[in-house]
Amino acid sequence: MRTLLIFILFPLLIYSCNQQHSYQLENVDIIKIDASIPQNEKIVSIIEPYRDSLEQIMNEVIGKNKATIRSVKPESPLSSFVADLVLKAGKDFLERQHADELPVISVVNVRGLRAPLPAGDITIRNAFEVMPFENQMVAVKLNGKQIETLFNHIASIDGDGISGASFTLIEDRAEKIRIHNKKPIPDSLYWVITSDYLAAGGDHYNVFQESDQILTSKRTIRDLIIAHIKMLNKNGEIIKPDNTVRITVKQ
Repeated sequence: MRTLLIFILFPLLIYSCNQQHSYQLENVDIIKIDASIPQNEKIVSIIEPYRDSLEQIMNEVIGKNKATIRSVKPESPLSSFVADLVLKAGKDFLERQHADELPVISVVNVRGLRAPLPAGDITIRNAFEVMPFENQMVAVKLNGKQIETLFNHIASIDGDGISGASFTLIEDRAEKIRIHNKKPIPDSLYWVITSDYLAAGGDHYNVFQESDQILTSKRTIRDLIIAHIKMLNKNGEIIKPDNTVRITVKQ
């Protein structure tokens, strides 16, 4: 009897597991969330102190800018400004890490700088608008051959922010690559200061994945931007990008 019961129930179990259930939408109510919905005063009273505190932090003036600077390809005042401050911070980081003393350059992606730095007072909010991501600064060790691959990739995407280096962009390739005015040597080693996003292969910077050594700092690129602008302001200086040509474009 037990065997017969199992024989009957087993096919039913298999059938129920294989049944295809179909669902039909009966009706839809669209609820608009806009100013027409009254505020919940209890929730507002809870949030308000935190909102006011955050607004105060975000509106803190940290420096001054003479003119609006933007980030565009192949290079621009903003991308050069950020690449320069990242290079400086990267050198300090390598020194603290007692890393190998090698030539150091920096690379920042133009697309990662999401807003211009406006003229006039610069606030914490402006820094968050320029760099909304939590990208950390890293140091990537590459050899001279990999450096050439790196700059050919930069050329293929019409440029990015660089510091400590220069090259000539012809069509989609890099020529006359120079690291601190010297041609890279294939077997020599170099440090590239960049973001953890690019070091992980973001924006197709796959050459960084070939590195034998990557040092990760605890500071974000945005923190570096804020610290640098504060330092300029403390010294009575305004933001003044170095507009030295780093990428020469030839048709």
